[in-house]
Amino acid sequence: MTRDDFYPQLAAVAPKLLDVAMPGLLNVPGTLSQEDLHDIITLPAQDVGLHLQPGLPEQIITDVLAITPEAAASRQAPVTVLPLLELTLSQLWLRRQDGYLTHRAYQRIGAVSGSLTTWCDNVLRRHLIW
Repeated sequence: MTRDDFYPQLAAVAPKLLDVAMPGLLNVPGTLSQEDLHDIITLPAQDVGLHLQPGLPEQIITDVLAITPEAAASRQAPVTVLPLLELTLSQLWLRRQDGYLTHRAYQRIGAVSGSLTTWCDNVLRRHLIW
């Protein structure tokens, strides 16, 4: 597996190697479109019979794109947002209600930009002895 933002460097240094390496290569693009983000958010939930409240995927996408000025301008998120998005979706999963991921839970975890802080705060509360 490789990210496609490294292809130009590889092509410049070893173009024949790039041609040989391409068959069977799993391509992870350097940026994710809004459609890619929507699929990342919704398809795993659908696979396990989970639903998202109306508008929640779009809100998450808007928040992901707002993380960096480049993403906001291009409407393409860098793949480097994937760990933060995964953490956000995992926290939503833990707070699911009656088979739904909810706006309320999303706000409680601090949305995408605050999900890491919320996770850290919860871990500290569970493991610190006062």
